[in-house]
Amino acid sequence: MKIPTGTPSGDFGFRPPDPVQHTRVAFDGVDATARAVQRLGEIGFGVATRMRDEDRALARAKAGDALLARELQVKTLRFDIENRLHEGSLSFEDAEKTYADALAALEVSEVDDLDDATRVHFGTGVKRIDGAGLESIRVAARNAKQGEFRVRTDASLDKFWKLAALPDADVALINARLDALDAVGQTAYGQEWGTVKRAAAERNWTNQAMSRAMRSEKDLPATRRLESELAASDGFYSDKLETGARHAILGTVRENRARIENRNRFIAERREARAARALDEMESDAAHGVLPDAAKRSGWEKDLKGGRFDALFREREKEFDEMRALSSRPIDEQEKFILEQKAAVGKRDVSPEERARLDRQIAVVGRNIDELKNEPLVFHQKSTGEAVAPLDFSVLTAPDGVKKFGEQFAKRVEVIETMRRTHGDRVRFSPFLAGEAQAVKTLLAKAPPAEQAAIFEMLQSSSGGKLDAYRGALAQAAPDSPTLRLAGNLHVQPDKGSKAKFEIGVARTNRELAATLLEGEAILKGKGEGKSKDGARGGFPIPPENEFIEAFSNCVADAYAGRPEAYEIGRNAVLAFYVGEAANEGRVSGRLDVLRLRRAVRNVLGEVVDYNGQGRVFAPRGVDKAAFKDRVKEAFHAELKARKMPESLLEQLPRFGLTKIGETSYAVRQGRNFLVDGANNPVVIDLDPQVRK
Repeated sequence: MKIPTGTPSGDFGFRPPDPVQHTRVAFDGVDATARAVQRLGEIGFGVATRMRDEDRALARAKAGDALLARELQVKTLRFDIENRLHEGSLSFEDAEKTYADALAALEVSEVDDLDDATRVHFGTGVKRIDGAGLESIRVAARNAKQGEFRVRTDASLDKFWKLAALPDADVALINARLDALDAVGQTAYGQEWGTVKRAAAERNWTNQAMSRAMRSEKDLPATRRLESELAASDGFYSDKLETGARHAILGTVRENRARIENRNRFIAERREARAARALDEMESDAAHGVLPDAAKRSGWEKDLKGGRFDALFREREKEFDEMRALSSRPIDEQEKFILEQKAAVGKRDVSPEERARLDRQIAVVGRNIDELKNEPLVFHQKSTGEAVAPLDFSVLTAPDGVKKFGEQFAKRVEVIETMRRTHGDRVRFSPFLAGEAQAVKTLLAKAPPAEQAAIFEMLQSSSGGKLDAYRGALAQAAPDSPTLRLAGNLHVQPDKGSKAKFEIGVARTNRELAATLLEGEAILKGKGEGKSKDGARGGFPIPPENEFIEAFSNCVADAYAGRPEAYEIGRNAVLAFYVGEAANEGRVSGRLDVLRLRRAVRNVLGEVVDYNGQGRVFAPRGVDKAAFKDRVKEAFHAELKARKMPESLLEQLPRFGLTKIGETSYAVRQGRNFLVDGANNPVVIDLDPQVRK
């Protein structure tokens, strides 16, 4: 097949352009086309350039975001390391390495399509951010290092400050050791280290001075020495302390010195006062014959020894030893010694000191005699060293308690009886020790009348029938209540056959009299059935006090002449009986009944008798006037025989008077004086035949 000519190979059926016609071409059209083509090219190039610029701007933006992200990562890392440095969980020495290790672990964001300049700029930005973080870490590490060094420095300075306060501290040597802190201190404080070190040295001196002031606040010499060192222009601290601090410490030291001086003056005055009191006490004891115990002597020695009274103290000590030796001798030897000393002094002139010494010896012996008389159990313990066993009152609650208590009491009676055989009747029956007597006294005072009577019976039973022992116990149990003692004696006193009859014609036993006294006393003390709310004299109606006193005085007349205390005792006992009898009879008018008063006087005190016109006297209870005079004559006659006095005196009896001295005993008076026997002893008669025997 013939391929057509004129058709280019490869056109595959497409008609090619017509052959070019060689014609004449106009150049104006060509220039326009060229310009058009040129504009088209420029437009294309501009679009491409714009597209390229946009891609680059996007890459730069991505690079900026990457830098911001890097900066945030680095700041977070930096803040974490700085916090750890601040907290102390990271050492300043490890800060940079920790930062570098953490930084290396961070990934750097890759940004594509960066031109060379931007890529260089991006890398520089990353380095700048990392470097800024490193610089910040270095600053933080330096600050941490400075802070740590400051803590160490301050700790060392504080130790030096404390050392300076210790006794005998060498502050100059301590301050010299501050130079060893220069390397650390300069790091801690920089240029301020010199100022800090000087202030620390001055503070050490200040602390030493303050410490000395505190330690010497009770030491006057040390305080005065420190005051001089602070106050003097060339004193020890003149160039070591700042003026304000020195004056402040000086003020404290001067206050301390003033307080010490005031305290010392007070102590001296108080010591002087104590010494004066001790001396007065010692002189008083010596004058009254009181021998001091070991505790008192020790106190005197503390207050007096070594002072201006030392010589007198030693003299009294020696004298007390002599008096103690005298007191240890038997009482009759003590009395003999005093008599001998009095006789010796009477034969010569003695100094006031010797007279005073004898007076003190007399006082000691007199005190011993008084103790023998009134406190025989105490005297027995002191003189023999044999302790008196205390009474056990608790046994009284047992069924056979009175018997057991009586066995204890009997030992007391035995001791006193033995002493009476040795020393005579001057030894009183005082069977209770002081505490025991107080216990019985309290019990008796609080008990109602029936219980008081039971106590009397218990004491009588415990005394084993010994009247002296019973009366002694009663006197100790009711020392301030004569009415109770009278009732107690009446309660145990047996009736002697014939009972006294009085105007009301009623015979009374001693127990009835005692019961009436107890009842009236209870009402007067506010313990009876008629007790009022205020308790005073009970609620029972009682005659006006002035009326009762006047009627009583008229009734007893001069029977109590010269005995005012006995008058008060008798009047109170009669009032108690009067009230008790009125209460028993139910007489509650409150008006004075003169007949009842007279009966009370006869029951309690006895018949009032005008004896021989020499004054009135009380007859024993139950004895009328006629029987009284007969008994006096009988007793006087018996006493004349016993004393071997002229019986002719019996004829003179109607001219004698009487003074009652006991329940049934009387002293015979001849005018105003007592009748005496050949030995110059008063003549005393007793109307009780049993006593005379």
